Amino acid sequence: MTKTTEPQAYIVSLTDYNNGVLHGVWVELTYGAEHVYEEIEAMLAESPTAKETGEEAEEWAVHDLEGLGDITEHDIEELCELAEGADQYGEAYLLFVENYGNSLISEFQDSYRGEFNSEVDYAYELIESTGMLDGVDPSIARYFDYESFARDMFMDGFTFIEGKQANHVFDDNF
Repeated sequence: MTKTTEPQAYIVSLTDYNNGVLHGVWVELTYGAEHVYEEIEAMLAESPTAKETGEEAEEWAVHDLEGLGDITEHDIEELCELAEGADQYGEAYLLFVENYGNSLISEFQDSYRGEFNSEVDYAYELIESTGMLDGVDPSIARYFDYESFARDMFMDGFTFIEGKQANHVFDDNF
């Protein structure tokens, strides 16, 4: 599985932002929520507006994400869970989350079938790896219609998703 950019969030001080000052920090999400909160506290402690006015900077917001595809979740704990899956499984995990709305790594593992060039390639691999045609006379087996079999599989129970880095197959019955 191909890995994406390291999952990170750009977190800004709202005290500064509301006063026309952009003050924030990029934080690696794969280190966990505790690390993210420590980085936020350190960033807020360095608030230019707070230092100038004596007002304490307490509020913050996530303004940008990298390495998490099209995911826009802004809850720190959820972002860190997503980052763990993205760090471990790359684009395939992010496509799973985007298409199934599910971020559980165990369910991704149950659903993900791998990278394949096409639906037919997956059908061929499945038939070969499970031995579906073993024992069938070769003079009959050669007439097996892989294209039709693949079409039927992907109409009911499997999903083929074209990613930016590879194409991925998921079993919808996870």
